[in-house]
Amino acid sequence: MTEDAFALRRANEHDAIAIAALVARLVEFGPPPWRDAERMVEIDRDRALRALRSTADDPVVFVATCGDRIAGFVHLHGLVDQYHTEPHGHVEDIVVAPEFEGRGVARLLLEAAERWAKAQGFGWLTLSVFDRNSRARRIYERAGFGSDILRMVKPLK
Repeated sequence: MTEDAFALRRANEHDAIAIAALVARLVEFGPPPWRDAERMVEIDRDRALRALRSTADDPVVFVATCGDRIAGFVHLHGLVDQYHTEPHGHVEDIVVAPEFEGRGVARLLLEAAERWAKAQGFGWLTLSVFDRNSRARRIYERAGFGSDILRMVKPLK
């Protein structure tokens, strides 16, 4: 399968089941033990589906498709950083279906995220990634993302 077999478009209600199923991939890397993976999936699924149903340009969900199959999705919205008071674009979630890994889908979705952010007038695009999700970190670094703030956690329970 070649890269040009993929198409990008805004997600719609017909994509909800496939997107909801893909959200569980967000915790496959094994989140830290102080995180509840099931709760993470529940929250991410709810937020992505609410964004999918939005008619505004912020938030938004885009899908990469291959024929009638969803190869992956990216969920985007605007944020304001505490040190940079101008709004910026944020990749809330990006997920590629297992059977499409390694075929350029993540790169296509990140390129769509960048185009969206520029169209919104944002000067930068952010994303968050768990430290132990090394595969995702390598993909983001190849796409031009760099580290900013390292958030450290000390569980108190």
